[in-house]
Amino acid sequence: MNQLSVFKNTKVGIKIVLYTSKKNKQNLSPIMLRLTADGKQKYISLKLQIEENDWDFKNSKVKSSHTNSNEYNAIIANAYNDAEQNYLKLFNKVESSLSNVQNAIRVKADKKTVEDVIKDRVKHFEKLSKFSSAEILSYTLVIMSRPLRECKIDKISEDWVKKFIENITTQYNFKGNGVSIYLRSLKACFRDYYGKESHLVSEYFKFSKLTSTDTPKRAITTDRIKKSVDLKFEADTNLNKRGLGIYQQELSLAALERSRNVFILSILLNGINFKDLALLKKTDVIDGRIEWCRNKTGSIHTVVITDTIKKLLDKLKTDNEMLLPIITDTKYINNFETKAFYVYYKTKLKRHNANLKKLGKLIEIDTPLTTYVGRHSFATMLNDNSVSLSVIQQALGHSNIKTTQAYLSKIDNTRMDEATNKITELIGM
Repeated sequence: MNQLSVFKNTKVGIKIVLYTSKKNKQNLSPIMLRLTADGKQKYISLKLQIEENDWDFKNSKVKSSHTNSNEYNAIIANAYNDAEQNYLKLFNKVESSLSNVQNAIRVKADKKTVEDVIKDRVKHFEKLSKFSSAEILSYTLVIMSRPLRECKIDKISEDWVKKFIENITTQYNFKGNGVSIYLRSLKACFRDYYGKESHLVSEYFKFSKLTSTDTPKRAITTDRIKKSVDLKFEADTNLNKRGLGIYQQELSLAALERSRNVFILSILLNGINFKDLALLKKTDVIDGRIEWCRNKTGSIHTVVITDTIKKLLDKLKTDNEMLLPIITDTKYINNFETKAFYVYYKTKLKRHNANLKKLGKLIEIDTPLTTYVGRHSFATMLNDNSVSLSVIQQALGHSNIKTTQAYLSKIDNTRMDEATNKITELIGM
C-alpha cells in the first residue's frame, strides 16, 4: 500500500507503516498512516499495535500468523482507501497543506464518542482473552454519567476527568483504590486511542495523582492458620438452624473443608494466585515439583512437593486432568481462553471466597478471609522469619515485570525450597 501522486506540483504520498522507533512496555509498535508532501511527513495513528516480527514490511500489512491479522488488515485497508479516495483531492486546492489532510482525517475519526472508544477497546480486550481488563473498562460505562459517555473523544479534558471522579465518588461512593483502578483503565484506553499524541491524555489525568492508597493489612497470623488446619468439619446446630438436612449438611461441610485445603495449599505454593491454582494440571507435577507460569506476568514458578503438600493433593485429587477440583466442568478443560470460561471461573472464585468467609468466622478473625489473604499471609510469614525480600518478591511474582526478571536471575530452587519448607514447618499438618 503505497501511492505517490502529483497535485499542483506537489508530490503526495500515502503509506501504511509500522512505527518501530516507538515501542511500549510490551514491546509493541503502533501502526501508522503516513502522509508525505514534498519531503514533509505527517503520521496518523490507526490505534493498532503489534510486535515488529508480526509486520510484513514489504506489503505493509500484518502477517497472517498474527492472531488478529484479518481484523487488523481490514482496518488498515479501510484507512488507506479512505485517505486515497477522499483526502488526496484536498491538495488540488491552493490553500491546502499537509496539515489540512491530517486534520481532515483526524476530524472524521474523532466523531467517535467516549462510549464508542471504550466499547472498541473492550472488544479488543475480549479478542485477546483479556476478560478482566474488558470487565473493568466495561464497568466504567455503567458508572459514567450520560453526558460524559456521549462526549466526543476529541473534547475530553481535565474538566471531563474531574467530572468523572466527582460522579463515581458521590453517586457510587468509590474511594481511594477504587477510583484509581477506573482512572487507570480510562487513561490507558484514551492513550491507546490517541497513539502518538497520548501525551495530551497524560496532561488530562496528571492532576488526579493516580496512586494507590494503603489498604488494611490482609495477612492473618500463623496461629489462625493453624487453627484452620485443626478444624473438624462435622454437622453442627448452626447448619440445622438453617434447615439443612443431613445430606445437605455433608455437602456444605465437604465444600467448606475443600476450600480450607485449597486455601492452605495456596499459601504453601508461594501464595499462588487463585486463577493460577485453578489452572494447574497433573502434567505440571514434574520430578517432585509443581511448576507453573504465572498468568498475570508470565514469570515461571516452581515449588518442591513437601509431605504436607502431598497430603493436601491427595485430599484434593480429581478424576480428570486438572490437579485440583476447582475447574470441574469438563467442557472448560483446555478451553480457558473463552468468555464463557471467564464467567465460569468467576463463579468458582465467588463460591470459594464465600466458603473462606465462613471459615474466617470459624477461626475467629476480623479480616474477611479471601484468596488474596493467603497471598499476603505467605509473604508476611516469610518476612517475619527473616527470609530475604528478594526471595519473597520472586516467590510472589512481583507485579513490576522488570523487578521480577531482575530477581529471577539471582534466586535458585534451593533457596525457594528452603522458603517452602519453612512455611510447612510453621503450619504443621
